[in-house]
Amino acid sequence: MEGGHGAHGGDPPSPEEDFAADPLGKALTEKAPRLVWTDSRLRTLLHLRLIAYGDQFNKHKSRAQLTVLWSRVVRRFNKQHETKAVVDQLRNKFNAMKALFGQIRADEATTGNLEKAVKYPSYWSVLVEFFADKKGLRDQAYLETLVSPPLSRRPWTVIE
Repeated sequence: MEGGHGAHGGDPPSPEEDFAADPLGKALTEKAPRLVWTDSRLRTLLHLRLIAYGDQFNKHKSRAQLTVLWSRVVRRFNKQHETKAVVDQLRNKFNAMKALFGQIRADEATTGNLEKAVKYPSYWSVLVEFFADKKGLRDQAYLETLVSPPLSRRPWTVIE
């Protein structure tokens, strides 16, 4: 049809059509739908980024290669959780979790005062599961330079 848009002739494309048309998982609409980050979704994101595609992320450093890898992560994440997440949402959440894990480990190493407990997020066990034995920036394991007390002696405070 002349001048037509979307699947319905003259109607503008719906956000779903805009989103579905983007192969890289970036929304063509102004704002992506807000994600609720459950432990299951966090675990999926970390598994996809660090386990399923971890070796490829470590090998490929160019922006184009990383964009392709993140688009694969987004497709699998969206399929598993029936969401419409976009690359920026997953990449930003991953980077925020990595930074939080590093900050908490640094806080554990510097605090000797049990009355000033380190504040742990409710999903701390998920972060430990994926980041504790993984390589961090510059291929240095997070735990190589940070000393942390045994789990049984930690003053746990869960934040929501």
